[in-house]
Amino acid sequence: MSESPQISALILAGGDSTRMGTPKALLEIDGEPVWRRIRRVCLAAGCDRTVLLVPDLLLESVDVEHLPNHRAIAVPEPLRQRGPIGTILHGIRHTSDSHGWLLWAVDHPFVTVDTARSLIAEPDSISVPRFEGRRGHPVYLPRTFDREIERLATGQGSLRDLMRAQAVREVLVDDPATVWNCNTRDEFDQFLRRYERS
Repeated sequence: MSESPQISALILAGGDSTRMGTPKALLEIDGEPVWRRIRRVCLAAGCDRTVLLVPDLLLESVDVEHLPNHRAIAVPEPLRQRGPIGTILHGIRHTSDSHGWLLWAVDHPFVTVDTARSLIAEPDSISVPRFEGRRGHPVYLPRTFDREIERLATGQGSLRDLMRAQAVREVLVDDPATVWNCNTRDEFDQFLRRYERS
């Protein structure tokens, strides 16, 4: 790996997980915390490093010691209150040497290595997976949009606003997990059963 990472995966876990009732990042898949699974998939797909973004109160609960090319960062409360766009901005500020970012929310923990690899295959394009006519997650964002993220995060915008305003490369995938949004424990358990059957 080069000394200056080209693609950073931002694992977005800055929310309160109110509907889930427990931090989404700490839920387990095959005995592994969600954030660790996402990290492992990102590195297998070709990302150079991973950054886990969490609320300050969760920082001590994520064991990142001895994990190469990985760090956990607490999101300041003002940015955290802006929602995902604030968490993304904080991650971008801490990885400003990146060529681009794979933005991966812990709401979508079952996505495959092949999907992640296909999203970062064209590092100069905004890329989003498309499954059976629906756009999903994660999203890849090249560094040319870092200032736009700053503008949106410090205003009233969102990542969705950016996606609507820019040309987006849609990657057709055979991966239903890209549209499996786990907001509640029932949803997570349902998708976990489907993942296990597959």
